[in-house]
Amino acid sequence: MLEPLGGIGSYFKPGQKVLVKPNLLSAKPVESAVTTHPSVIKAVVTLIKENGGIPVVADNPAVESCTKVLGKIKLKEWLEENDVKYFEFKKFLEVKCPEGRLYHKLEISEDILSTDVVISLPKLKTHGMMILTLGVKNMFGCVSDTGRIQWHLKAGRDYAVFGKMLAQVYELAKPALTIVDGITGMEGNGPGSGDPVKLGFLTAGADAAAVDSVICSILGVPPLQLYTNRAVKEYGIGETELSSIEVL
Repeated sequence: MLEPLGGIGSYFKPGQKVLVKPNLLSAKPVESAVTTHPSVIKAVVTLIKENGGIPVVADNPAVESCTKVLGKIKLKEWLEENDVKYFEFKKFLEVKCPEGRLYHKLEISEDILSTDVVISLPKLKTHGMMILTLGVKNMFGCVSDTGRIQWHLKAGRDYAVFGKMLAQVYELAKPALTIVDGITGMEGNGPGSGDPVKLGFLTAGADAAAVDSVICSILGVPPLQLYTNRAVKEYGIGETELSSIEVL
């Protein structure tokens, strides 16, 4: 899948640290489709190593610890056996946002900001607030627990406001590549308590908004129905028009 995009090696240089950011929402069985499937994470980590990169796996789960989630999906042992570091985001820096944004500053993981390259591995799921959680939304895990609670309170039922905050987090985190796990997705009461649904595809691209828009078209959802896509378009930080996206 990555070959038409130049191969994974085109997104980093040998010796660079590549932070792999999956969706590790909570410690539930793989079959529940709550987290990025471990086989996808393993494949990406392996490709990074084969191309000379130094992979690390990190997230900030909403409920349990990163270690507990990785253990539950039977990935912790594999990472340790293959000498791949994993950790939870703990240190956060207040970063100034570009002019014209809803928020002037946001707290983002220091590890995300200091690493050489970020590769995002979202899980395709429905979402109670954002309709779908895909590439842009996946970067919310880079935000501190306190910050996430505060922004949920600030947005309230104004989902457009929440979508703008998510777009700003994505803009600051700058993932070089987004690979969405849609082999088994989630429908219904997502992102944590929905039902697994077989979809059978992976989608990848350098522009997470373009990836999200293509997935919307596959699922029959107008791309601009997504609050994150609306914000991305308003800020001019990604492509949401299907006619302008090349699908290989």
